[in-house]
Amino acid sequence: MKTNIKIINVPTLLEYAQLNSYDNKIRYTSSVKNKIENEKLLRSSDAEALEKVFNLFHKELFDNRDLTADENYQTWYITDEIIKEVKNNVFEAHFWEYLVYTNRLKAEIQKIILSNEFIEMPNIISKRVFLINEITEIAHNKYCK
Repeated sequence: MKTNIKIINVPTLLEYAQLNSYDNKIRYTSSVKNKIENEKLLRSSDAEALEKVFNLFHKELFDNRDLTADENYQTWYITDEIIKEVKNNVFEAHFWEYLVYTNRLKAEIQKIILSNEFIEMPNIISKRVFLINEITEIAHNKYCK
């Protein structure tokens, strides 16, 4: 499986020297370290989260039956789209502490599930609330510190 590596902008020596106080330098260094730690956590959790979400769709939408090539592709594609959306949201400061952030994530997941690309998947409309709650729970377990 191909992993996407996100490059973190690290300041040049000149940019770092231009930070005007010792406190700003400490805060900036701490911020860069936190971003690096978040990226490590994200890469280690991605494969497991992808597998769990895929298995959730396979179980709930297709009753664990053998998938055709098109169904398999579509299931992996929706899984990938949802995990990308989760990753774009969960590392905001205090994400899991505020209901508004999790509700926004649930709305984005619902937008993906009900998009024209995936609306034809079996049982997706009737099970959307359950799927969204389960995906949010998986995300919380994988990406919450």
